Amino acid sequence: MSRLYEFELSKGAKNVVYDLAKIQPEERVVVTADTLCDDAVINAVTGAVHAAGAKVIVIWYPAPGGVGKDADKDISYQAIGEAIGASDVWLEFGYNWILYSTAQEIALSRNPKLRHLCLTGMNTDMFIRLVANSDAE
Repeated sequence: MSRLYEFELSKGAKNVVYDLAKIQPEERVVVTADTLCDDAVINAVTGAVHAAGAKVIVIWYPAPGGVGKDADKDISYQAIGEAIGASDVWLEFGYNWILYSTAQEIALSRNPKLRHLCLTGMNTDMFIRLVANSDAE
């Protein structure tokens, strides 16, 4: 594992958990990521969610050829949607987002109170500049 920006990523992950998504202990959190995502960001955020006492899973899927509904043809949208819908919080990092996809429709039909934070395409540099080094208040 690389140590490149390890501490800065931890700070940003903490901001996601406590300031942006306001994740509480015992909440169910799903992190979605496609294969174009920066795994250092995904790992930092997942670790922070776990450290906060929430129940976290990560769903990796092949990068779809399109976004939204256009992604449906390339992803297992039923399974992804069901997993998201069984959660309290959805942290979306996929470079090719599944916001507005059938997966999101399924998730919202299962959980209309789902909290969603869309951080698509967030690489290490962007995450540090926009999340770690900013004041959410």
